[in-house]
Amino acid sequence: CNELIMPDPIRNIAVIGAGTMGQGISQVCALAGYSVMLYDIQADITKTAIAAIRRNLDMAVEKGKITSSQKDEALTRIQAVGDFRQLQVDLAIEAVVEKLEVKHKILSELEKINALDCLMVSNTSSFPIMQMASVLKHKGRFAGLHFFNPAPAMKLVEIIRSAATTDHTIEVLNSFVSSISKTAVQAADSPGFIVNRVARLYYSEALKIVE
Repeated sequence: CNELIMPDPIRNIAVIGAGTMGQGISQVCALAGYSVMLYDIQADITKTAIAAIRRNLDMAVEKGKITSSQKDEALTRIQAVGDFRQLQVDLAIEAVVEKLEVKHKILSELEKINALDCLMVSNTSSFPIMQMASVLKHKGRFAGLHFFNPAPAMKLVEIIRSAATTDHTIEVLNSFVSSISKTAVQAADSPGFIVNRVARLYYSEALKIVE
């Protein structure tokens, strides 16, 4: 795969999937100054999601974590989008249900409507990144970007590269994660990546103790 020239800096972001993770990622990105388009196949969910983000930001203001002006500015940066064709951005973050066929369809459609300088990532916690990239023509610009729940509070973000992900894509993602005040750790494209792979051992030991 040819090395791609990525936008510098990233200005606008699409978050596909307005569930809990999509909401948290959108909130984090908006607070960091990025313009965010939040999309879900069910339009009503995006409205509910933005209302939930507003409540979360209100709580952050009450706790003194952000100011009222920061809250207001963040909310103006998040736009609910009902037309998938509008998602022409510098960075697209897929955060939908963990069904491979659904993710494949979304990634294929994103590639069709975006220029080659659009970086695409998945928030998956289980699927191999190379398997997800199999439907893409330009696999070098795709990687895993795994946030943890709740995204606004959890500092760690796993960056997962496939065999096809370019070095430049990883560099851009590292810079992006730093820009949203998170800590990036690079993970191999292996089951569970780092955190979930280690956590499974804790779960299994707890079950053994109960037994």
